Amino acid sequence: MTSLSSKQIVLEDILITHRLLGPVSRLPNFQAENAALHSLARQMVNQPATMLRQLVQIALKLCHAGTAGVSLLETTETGEVIFRWACLA
Repeated sequence: MTSLSSKQIVLEDILITHRLLGPVSRLPNFQAENAALHSLARQMVNQPATMLRQLVQIALKLCHAGTAGVSLLETTETGEVIFRWACLA
């Protein structure tokens, strides 16, 4: 019987900002992106509780993605830093 070793995950294991700076694989659709920003602004004013859901739906459509999500890095009351998915689609 083998024991599972628990590797602690550090912030650098999660953040991939350097990979996001690579080449863009699609041409921009400025008209659709502008319409999306207007839609999100209206959503924020009229129904802010559902804005993140609207954001990930728009991201799916504009990016032709299979999934989209909003991730948050938070600090708990005890000072622990946690990574949380706030909204997924």
